[in-house]
Amino acid sequence: LKDSVPNNKKLDVLEIGPGGGYYTNYFISKYKIKSYKAIEISNYFAKKLNFYFAELGRNFNVINGDALEELRKFEDKSCDIILFASTFHHLVDRDIIFKEIERILKKNGKAIFREPTHYIPRILDLLKKSFKINGYLNKKTFCNKEFIATHHFCTTEEFSDYLENCKHLFLTKIKFHQIKNKFFKTIFRKFSAIEMMLVITKK
Repeated sequence: LKDSVPNNKKLDVLEIGPGGGYYTNYFISKYKIKSYKAIEISNYFAKKLNFYFAELGRNFNVINGDALEELRKFEDKSCDIILFASTFHHLVDRDIIFKEIERILKKNGKAIFREPTHYIPRILDLLKKSFKINGYLNKKTFCNKEFIATHHFCTTEEFSDYLENCKHLFLTKIKFHQIKNKFFKTIFRKFSAIEMMLVITKK
């Protein structure tokens, strides 16, 4: 993120789906923050983060609700950064959410996405979890009401489709995080990636 996020001014940041707050803590510790808002659908995580935010001041708060419904309440051009840290693939109506991103971002503002890929390492990992006894597909873990989600993967082509309908948004950076195995990486190239990061800028 170092070359994608300005560090010379205070930022109005919005994070979608912070969960336990791993990236939230990272972002707050690394950048100058004017305000930090987060939208979290899980009651459990929203309460946990609000307890942490209470110590930071009134410009830090978590909204417990649906991403699209809450995005629609934000003012035009009100955010410098909108952060999706491994959450965008859980959301439905992603095309409509992109239009809201375009509306809410300030000029030169950035939407940052960190997403698991649908490539070979991830598929193998899911197969391993699926066949494990009492593992990934176990009803108690997969269907827990507090952590329910749409299990899906976003492709670069999907992001391109959304951008075609948003005339002010442009893809300015894409980076694939590869596995460490050099042989596997050489043979399969992009398809050996386990996640990707995209930076989309409003012009």
